[in-house]
Parts: sequence; structure tokens; C-alpha cells
Amino acid sequence: MNAVTGIVENAKKNLHIIIYSPFPSYSGGRENWLFNLLPYISKDFNRVFIYALKSGQDAFYDLSSLDNVILKKVTTLYRLGYVYMALNRLLLQTLFLLDITVVFRLGVKRALLKEIKPGDVIMAMNSITECLPALDVKSNGVMARLVSSVRGRVPEELGVRIPWLRKWFNTLERDCLSRCDAVLANGYDTQAYLRDIGIDSTVVPNGVDIRNFQSPSTDDPDLEMLCRLKENGKRIVLTVATLRKIKGTDDLLEAGQILINRGVRDFLIVFVGKGMQNEYKRKARELGIQDYVLFVGEKKNIPGFLSIADLVVCAFGGGGMPMSVLEAMAAGKPIIAWDTPTYVQLFEHRSDGYLVKNLDITALAEGIKTLLEDEKLSKKLAKRAQEKASQYDWPIVAEKLLDQLASHPQEVVRLN
Repeated sequence: MNAVTGIVENAKKNLHIIIYSPFPSYSGGRENWLFNLLPYISKDFNRVFIYALKSGQDAFYDLSSLDNVILKKVTTLYRLGYVYMALNRLLLQTLFLLDITVVFRLGVKRALLKEIKPGDVIMAMNSITECLPALDVKSNGVMARLVSSVRGRVPEELGVRIPWLRKWFNTLERDCLSRCDAVLANGYDTQAYLRDIGIDSTVVPNGVDIRNFQSPSTDDPDLEMLCRLKENGKRIVLTVATLRKIKGTDDLLEAGQILINRGVRDFLIVFVGKGMQNEYKRKARELGIQDYVLFVGEKKNIPGFLSIADLVVCAFGGGGMPMSVLEAMAAGKPIIAWDTPTYVQLFEHRSDGYLVKNLDITALAEGIKTLLEDEKLSKKLAKRAQEKASQYDWPIVAEKLLDQLASHPQEVVRLN
């Protein structure tokens, strides 16, 4: 099936997307995935409803050009903001558990039942929280196709917050996914994980807009400053990610200290992404590398920042095919990453990427040093990575997604 066939099958259907996020006010991996695919998939449906958390934040993504996309904001405990966060910490994540399993679930169910019609399609943007209200609606007798887009190992992520319920989350995820009509994986590593728990899935990866990287804009004060530093001999080591331990922020700072101790001084590590800057600025001072790092915050002009990088570090945990990695590939930059399934599915060491032992900070520092010094190798990796990026262009990814959304309902295959 292709996108044209999908248009015929979906012409009178509505698509209902469930996401536990204040989308479009919050930017993250799955939010970026959804925003970039909406212009393509919205054309194939009568209307697209997005059920998301209500918040008082300004929109990060502009949906004004998508006339048939309708936001349905669900009021949950998240709406309480700092009060919710403080009480949730005090009560050991009990409020979070209540929000994802009861409050959000009931709110989405009520909103969904008002809009859904027989034959419509539901896309749950993960395997537990978003699946629960969709399964409740189907249990009410509504004939709709339910597709779950799995974005990594959800029980592990939830188990970090609520360790004593990790086994229950594992059981709940398997039960939810086994009752879906189709399951999507955001990478071959996620697909392998799902296979291990007995769920068949189809890979629909992240994507990238190749055109945005052909002539990026550098109209940004931080970019102008970085360009001047480059002219004065600074090598830009860039990473694009939220400032968090799981995103490799700590690892890259520590690798920077090793580089300095080994006599490498002509570099600047630039962190592009939201997060607690003060915490990591303090760590940089403790490591003695405050003059070798720059935090520029969250930026919309990612192509511009990538354009001035000498190399890109991708030291994230998690699973799937990270969009920031695909963007670095499209920008034609040499990439250094961990030797884990997340990156092995994208790169071959010293062919189109540079892979180092997972969580080995010394190896990470040595790899950065190698790429900064070996211009011939860096150019080869950058060129081949850019060539490979074309297969992840958004229209190609959209066609894969539409194929799954438009397919006729069938039970997910359990592999054991």
C-alpha cells in the first residue's frame, strides 16, 4: 500500500492521536516526530484530533496552517504546575501514577467518545499511558483501528520513577500492546525489544527534512558569535539534546576535562537544548572546563547550529533512531556515538560514523580527539552519513506510517 491508496481508504475517516504531553507547547523526540508528520498524514484524513495535556505554556510548534487538525486539551494534575511537581516528589511519584493511569485516562476517554466514529483510527503515542484510554473506548464497542507507536522501553522509563511497580508496568505494557491492531517501533532496537516480550511490530523511524540542511540560516546572535570563534581557530564540538544525564551531558563534560588534561585546547563544546543550565555550569566549573563549554539553550534553528559544527557528539541513552542523530547526518557532519544498538542500526564504525564503547568516557574523549585531528576520516564519515540520511526524508517516513494507519484491522501477532 502507498500514500495514494491511503488517501482513498481514509478519506472519510478521522484520526485520533493521544499523547501525554502539553503538545504543541513542549518539544521532545515524539513531539518533533508528530509535528513533522502532521502535514503529510493530515491530508489523508477528514479531521485529525490531538488529545494532549492542558497547560498554560505558549506553543512551541505552529499548527495554524493545518486547518483540519483540532487540539483537544485534557485537564490533568499536570496543570497544577510547580505545586504538582512539589507534591509529587513529596508523595514519591504517587500523583504522577494517578495522573497517567486514572486522570488522563478518564479525561481522554470522555473526549474521545464525543468525537470518535466507527471506522476511525486511533494512534497512541506510546505503549501504556496513551493506550489505556484508547482500549477503554474500544471496550465500549467502538469499532476503530488502534495503532500504538512505541518510543523505546517504556516500563524501564516509568520504573526509574516508580521502581516498585516495574514488574507491573512490564505486564501492563504487554497486555496493552497485545490488544492493539498494529504496533510501530521507532527503531530496529525497539523492534528487537518488542520481539523479546512477544509483540510483533513494524519499524516507522524518525525522519529529517533534507531540504532544511541544504542552505541553513545563521541569523542568530549565538551563531554569529560561534562563527567568530571558529574564525579564531576554535573547533566546535556540538551536541543537541535536553540537558540530562541520560542524554550524555555529564559524559561529554567529563570527556572535555580529559581532552584538556591531554593537551587539547582548541575546542569548544556547545550544548544545544533545554534543561537546567545552572546545574551543568556548576559541574563545568568543578571540572575546570568552564571556558571550554557553552550552553545556548533550546533553539529552533538546529540546521544553522549544525552547519558550524566540526563534529557532533551523540551520547544519548534510550532507544529508537534519535532525530538529532538523523539531523546531524543530513547536515553532513562527522558523528561520534556509543557502540550500542541505538547507533549500530545507523552506523558502521569508521565507515559512516565513529562508535566508541558504551559509557567509556576516556574512549569518548579519544574519539573526539581523533576526529578533530584526522580531517580525511572526518570528511569521509560526514559524506557517507549524509548520503544515508536521504532514506529518512519525512515523505518516505510518512508513507510508512500511512500504510500502517490505513491497513485493515487485525490483532497484533504474539510471538510466543
